[in-house]
Amino acid sequence: MKKEKVSGFEKYFIDTLNKDIESRTLFLKFYYEQPLTTQGALLRKYKGLSQIMLAKRAKLTQPEIARFERPGANPRMRTLQKIASALEIMPVM
Repeated sequence: MKKEKVSGFEKYFIDTLNKDIESRTLFLKFYYEQPLTTQGALLRKYKGLSQIMLAKRAKLTQPEIARFERPGANPRMRTLQKIASALEIMPVM
């Protein structure tokens, strides 16, 4: 499955994070202060995946991904596990 084409500010932002360690450090500090669902959305975008692409990888539906990313969401553990696996990360609780 190919990555979603990133352009505009998202491309600039990802390029900056990949090149500049100070920017990456500031972003990571911000990232870890965010709720788990926001972290998932940020990581999905950083990896160049659309909600549909992530849903296919996680064997979920796109509306389930959208609900997961909604502020204040309270996802089930199984949903978290599927999304974490699809994003190739190990959640730390």
